[in-house]
Amino acid sequence: MLHHQIRPHIDHAHSERLDRLVHRAAAHDEHAWDALFRRFDARVRAVARAHRLSPHDAEDVAQATWIGLLTHIGKVREPDHVGAYVHTIARRESLRKIGGRRSETLPEREPSAPAEEEPEAQLLRAERDGSLEAALDALPPHQRRLMRLLLAEPELSYRDVADRLEMPIGSIGPTRARALERLARDVRLAGVGD
Repeated sequence: MLHHQIRPHIDHAHSERLDRLVHRAAAHDEHAWDALFRRFDARVRAVARAHRLSPHDAEDVAQATWIGLLTHIGKVREPDHVGAYVHTIARRESLRKIGGRRSETLPEREPSAPAEEEPEAQLLRAERDGSLEAALDALPPHQRRLMRLLLAEPELSYRDVADRLEMPIGSIGPTRARALERLARDVRLAGVGD
């Protein structure tokens, strides 16, 4: 009986801490981002593994998941449920990866004509692309080289990236995470997507 009376209080305190952590991360607090990453990265990777993705595809899923959170953290309505939010993003990205692999094996069909993009959508896309390019240029040189390589050749393994950039394989993930955080912050500050 006592256990049931104490547990909600413990869960509530846990939720308050997570709530504050998410708000600090949304305010560009690097320590809060690191704490969120440490807290949920294993969960993100477990989702990718549960979908039986290759290590490379699992890395792509993890990267896409963290980019998704970085981009939309200010819009998270229930910060104490951010774990479920990253789980959902990871699951969707994993399914997208699986779907992408399947489509690669399908016989090619006649491509349909691309839908004509509305002028407003073209302007927004151009503004977003310009802001992202400016944000990439503003990164420290080691982060900029890493991100440009990952964007140009997303299929590279961490070993290939480490060899090309002459950096320790263990520093790729943290360097990428810091670069993604800074990119998300800079693009948000530029007001793109608001």
